[in-house]
Amino acid sequence: MKLSGLQAATATSALSIAMLAVPLDGQATQSFSDRASLEAFVDGVVEANLYDDFLPGVTLSVVKDGEIVLLKGYGHARVNPERPVDPRRTLFRIGSISKTFVWTAVMQLEAQGRLSLDDPVNDHLPDDLEIPDSGFERPIRIADLMRHTPGFESAVLGHGIVLDTARIRSLHAYLRDFRPQRVHEAGDFVSYSNYGAALAGYIVARVSGMDFETYVEKNIFEPLGMGHSTFREPHGDAARAELAAPMSAELEKELAQGLEWSQGAWEAQEFEFIGHQGPAGSMSSTAQDMARYMLAHLQDGQLEGRQILDVGTARRMHQRFFSQVEGMPGVVHGFAEYPLPGLPHNFGHSGGTLHFMSNMVMVPELGLGVFVATNSKAGGGGLTFAFSLPYLLVDRYFGAEEAPPEPLADFASRAARYTGTYRTTRRSYTQLEKLLMLGYVTQVSATDDGQLLTSNSSGTTRWVEVQPTVFRQVGGESFIAFRQDEEGRITHLLESFATSERVGFFEGALWFQLVLALGALAAVGMTTGALRRRKRPIAQTELERRAGQLMAILGVVWLAFFVCAGLVTAEVLPDSDALISEFPTPLIRVALVLVIVGASLTVVSTASLVPVWRRASWPIWRRVRHSMAVLVLVALVWTFHSWNLVGFHHF
Repeated sequence: MKLSGLQAATATSALSIAMLAVPLDGQATQSFSDRASLEAFVDGVVEANLYDDFLPGVTLSVVKDGEIVLLKGYGHARVNPERPVDPRRTLFRIGSISKTFVWTAVMQLEAQGRLSLDDPVNDHLPDDLEIPDSGFERPIRIADLMRHTPGFESAVLGHGIVLDTARIRSLHAYLRDFRPQRVHEAGDFVSYSNYGAALAGYIVARVSGMDFETYVEKNIFEPLGMGHSTFREPHGDAARAELAAPMSAELEKELAQGLEWSQGAWEAQEFEFIGHQGPAGSMSSTAQDMARYMLAHLQDGQLEGRQILDVGTARRMHQRFFSQVEGMPGVVHGFAEYPLPGLPHNFGHSGGTLHFMSNMVMVPELGLGVFVATNSKAGGGGLTFAFSLPYLLVDRYFGAEEAPPEPLADFASRAARYTGTYRTTRRSYTQLEKLLMLGYVTQVSATDDGQLLTSNSSGTTRWVEVQPTVFRQVGGESFIAFRQDEEGRITHLLESFATSERVGFFEGALWFQLVLALGALAAVGMTTGALRRRKRPIAQTELERRAGQLMAILGVVWLAFFVCAGLVTAEVLPDSDALISEFPTPLIRVALVLVIVGASLTVVSTASLVPVWRRASWPIWRRVRHSMAVLVLVALVWTFHSWNLVGFHHF
């Protein structure tokens, strides 16, 4: 998982405000050379969040100028029996930080001349994994995977993470069976892709002639002395010939549990298997091992005389590789640039599973690296904390006062161009899970004093235009920008590592809710009307009688769907994360069958409008009511179809 710039801006602001309540050492030297002061500061930040955000455990490391200056563990790694976090031995899941090892491996192979970043990915794939062009002109290249610009949709429900060992697949089988559709031209804009990173990991394995897990062990972990790191998972007895060997028993004993607060106590969660797309996120590591990894990257690819990247390759890897808009932070060969105080050049990555959150940031000009991980999502607090700690450290020890940006003089006359609703491109376009993104939008509005407001589930952030179409966060360092089409209409909201596209009224939640409400009223009205008419027969033609019967059946079918949809909502709301591993549920399948039946009958019902109005035996009020019901159901079916609810659109 990767945090977007809009989320980052809100997360950093939220934790900065929370830090006002943390007692700090007034005599702090503001220097990393005073390790006691540094430790006291970090202890204060962590302990405040352990209690305020109900975080069970935290592990972290800080490196500076070629050495580890802080290595700490806090809270619980496991329960029943309890075990404290040991930053040297306790393995935390690091989620998408795993991807940085993929990109490091790719750069190693490029330096050896075994592949090129400009190679089309199909040049390195077997026939059953080749990516079809899907009508797009440009082939997907390895560089597109690294920049997250392959143009794939994002679909994860039911297969992204699995809890049942019987459902674990090999990387090859996963890439073959769950290939997402291409929905954008390759290289057009950033849309974060787990599948793309997993595909890059597969290419590493195919080019090197060894499975990905073994390649990383031999070419990164062993040279750097990362003896408590692995991409392998504890699938134990479920091991099959096509799968990579499981995690060693020694490392399995040191794994932290994912913990969530339940009924007044920490409760251990089931292990999350991600190995089927392992390069994208299955790695587990300790704070100490991650410190060694950061030191190697900060020292041009070497640590203690062992080189994982030659100097030229390392320096090139740490340069900006792609930016959505000139003047905005972007992608650093698979790493992201972060909004840090003073905007020093940096690179890093955040990560997350269902129950672990992590972040890693490296700032070459400061010789600084920060890694932090938690073993709980804790209502989002884990993610906010993991993202914000590096920001707070840079701000405290290296930050400088900056004058707030001033809006461009003519912005007020152009503000309306940007206002509207935007939805992330990191979503499904062709699958049923598209519906889950219905309410996840960013609303952009303008203020009277020449600023933009962006509001989403993470909060509200203010922005000032610093150059045409480019905006900087008020009171922060994040940037956003907007893309326009050939006619000057704003089409996309751009962040350094994410993209959102502008959507209209009929693609929004308000229209969907309106049609849903009218459809439910129509279903209730058609059902109750049919029951009343059974007691009061009226004169009508045979075709009119059949039209009435069809509407009665339609009413029952759609009413059954709405009842089923209510039950699905009640099933999902208490534990929406369950959809990641179990989708679609039996109840969802029943709802989809009812939609197919209802949609088919609705299409047939449009033909009933002809005899109803031509024969005219019914009273005018009934003919109008019948027609309105048909129109509402047609609108419902059209809307459901646009959100992939009509049919079985899931892997």
